[in-house]
Amino acid sequence: MILPVVRILILICLLLNLSQCGRNAGSVPPIRLLILAGSGNHEWPVTTAFLQKMYERSGLFAVETALHPDSINSRMLSRFDVLVNNRNVWPDRDCDWSDEALLALIRFVEGGGGFVTIHSAGAYCYDRQDFQQLSLATWGEKTRHGDISEHHVHIGLPDHPVTRGISDFLTFDELWIDAETNPDATVLGVATSEEETREPVILVHHQGKGRMFCNLLGHDVRAMRNSGWQTLTIRGTEWAAKGDVSYAVPQGLERRTDSDKVYSWQESDSSLALLMGDRIIWQFNFRGISGKPYFHPLALSDGTVLTAQHPSDHPWHLGLWHSWKFINGVNYWEYKPDSAWDYAGETELIRFSAATNPDYTADLHLVIGYRPEGGDVILRELRNVQLSRPQPENGYRIDFDQQFEAADAGIVLDRTPLPAEPEGKPWGGYAGLSMRFSQDMFRPVFINSDGSTSKAHGDRFAWKYYGLLSIRGTPCGMVILDHPDNPRHPANWFMEDSAADPFFYFGPAPLFEAPMHLSPGESLRFRYRVLLLPGQMDYLRLRQHWLEYIQESR
Repeated sequence: MILPVVRILILICLLLNLSQCGRNAGSVPPIRLLILAGSGNHEWPVTTAFLQKMYERSGLFAVETALHPDSINSRMLSRFDVLVNNRNVWPDRDCDWSDEALLALIRFVEGGGGFVTIHSAGAYCYDRQDFQQLSLATWGEKTRHGDISEHHVHIGLPDHPVTRGISDFLTFDELWIDAETNPDATVLGVATSEEETREPVILVHHQGKGRMFCNLLGHDVRAMRNSGWQTLTIRGTEWAAKGDVSYAVPQGLERRTDSDKVYSWQESDSSLALLMGDRIIWQFNFRGISGKPYFHPLALSDGTVLTAQHPSDHPWHLGLWHSWKFINGVNYWEYKPDSAWDYAGETELIRFSAATNPDYTADLHLVIGYRPEGGDVILRELRNVQLSRPQPENGYRIDFDQQFEAADAGIVLDRTPLPAEPEGKPWGGYAGLSMRFSQDMFRPVFINSDGSTSKAHGDRFAWKYYGLLSIRGTPCGMVILDHPDNPRHPANWFMEDSAADPFFYFGPAPLFEAPMHLSPGESLRFRYRVLLLPGQMDYLRLRQHWLEYIQESR
């Protein structure tokens, strides 16, 4: 049994770059950070809460929040290394800081403290030039913005400590056009507007012994979820506080190099991974506190990560994984209410073995038991998973072969009912093999086995392709092939493509239309081929993958 405090610490490490958690778990003192908030026209309570969690989860910062500028004085500021401004009083233009507070702020920066400005906080204290100089960018007489939309962020100074190693990336945000900037500031990054102009968004500057960092992106939590935005903001805040940067650039955002293309295996007592250089191509987590075996990360040879693990909207989502929803009325899918990790229905790994082959293919073998909490195993699964060697131009495949056998009692596999059924829900029908894509994806597209290109939630297809743009703007995607001998083939497909969250998810749903019943000792077998594919896909290429799968299965 893992103690609750330990579970919380493990969750923090899972949600972030693990190297950051390990590096800051020792004797390195945290950076003391104060968020300035309490007012604003951009849902400041929500964005402030997000900022606080983001900074804390980085493992670098100890965070406090100040909601009233009249509480600021030199004695109070002496406890901090860096201030993060997420406050404004728009449409008011007068500064609501006292002269004493402003003087304390300027002395804090000039004495070596850091000052960070986030998006709408640039529209603050127009009547105080000394404050505006610290903000680095502000809303001027000609400033405007268009619709919230996709923008390319271009790194202009790749050798600065804040931007070193970060590639250009896509974001979904509100862009300030013609912002007034401090003429002495250094622009580290620009974003492309709808009019194809390049607008400064990432700026730094020194004043006295202190450092200022400004990120004009970050309109709302949707924009702040972007890993490019988070990485720049965390690194910029660390630089403002210390003058150097240790926070690592996550996989998928690294500036590309061709220095190391050698494959290697990485094994632990809970996971098996294939690496190319220092990048993880795939990692199978067979033993963990979530109970269920799953793949995360799943990446392509260029470093693009396709999967999401524990997203905040559905923390029980685990990259590419399998889970039933209800077994004999017990929930095996979601955590119990008010529980971080516990399920009413437990998924138990009974046995795991793996063959890692010299050609960098792998064969995984699992025995899994399903039991109600505190009870005996009522359903047993034999799962075999085969992985091909990744090919930079063609991706790789994961073949699943799963056989489920009921124990001495009968089994009912069920799901949340559909809207037309009693107590039905619009999201009803899911269960089985599932894929949750990274929240750093854009522009979902679909190709179905009949050649159609609609989302077609709930419809039946022999296979389905889900394509997206990566955070670097490169096309990628996944096709899942439903073996023709599977029960209820062709499968119904559960689909989500919400860009607002973002929430990109799909999977074959064998229980979509009705539950399944197993008599004592009766078994079910499901087989799937999952292909992770770089580049743009078309119907003919995908159909060829299907025909090859059918031929190999005979």
